[in-house]
Amino acid sequence: MKFLKQLDNFLRKLSTIKFIIIITIATFIISAIFGSIVQILNIENSQTQLSISKAPYIVELVAVGIIAPLLETLVFQHGIIKLLRKKPKNNDLAIIFISALLFGLAHCYNVLYVIHTTLIGVLLAYSYIVYEDKKLHPFWVVVIIHSLRNSIVFVISHLF
Repeated sequence: MKFLKQLDNFLRKLSTIKFIIIITIATFIISAIFGSIVQILNIENSQTQLSISKAPYIVELVAVGIIAPLLETLVFQHGIIKLLRKKPKNNDLAIIFISALLFGLAHCYNVLYVIHTTLIGVLLAYSYIVYEDKKLHPFWVVVIIHSLRNSIVFVISHLF
């Protein structure tokens, strides 16, 4: 726990730009580790995600890179965290996990994908709480992180 507290203190002291970059990179590290574990354990991981692939490339990019992050941040970070933090004895760790789990469950393409997106949701919820504590636009910080991640994944997936 001491390491997590030190990491939290370090992250909270970063400029907003550095924070966004580090958290975005962390989402990809989580994905790489998770993907490696799935591969090592030889677990079937057929992802049948919703696809709007018949739409033009730019329409898909706007949907996954802008619209989805805006709506998902509004519901799963802003809405849930604001609601749960109104409780007199709120516990930020519990709030992060509730927000993350609901975020993961909303991506229920398969069990592994729920676990994967729940882990990403932990970083998004944590980011929201950090910037809410700083009183520095938590909604937009999370939208930017989420948009960067989704856009990078989208572009890379269409390149290969």
